[in-house]
Amino acid sequence: MGLTGRVVSSSRCAKCGKLVENFILLFFVCCFYWVYFLIFKFCEVLFESFRILGNLGG
Repeated sequence: MGLTGRVVSSSRCAKCGKLVENFILLFFVCCFYWVYFLIFKFCEVLFESFRILGNLGG
């Protein structure tokens, strides 16, 4: 009786752990995507401003 209850709870725990693992993975993927996107945008703006400054100077 007690053994089956323990098995059910452990499998439920494993399922919950897997869900948390997937959530954390998704969170990190989103974070990396946003960081990459922000760096890309920052570089784009930086290059654009350099180009404008170059045109003004030249």
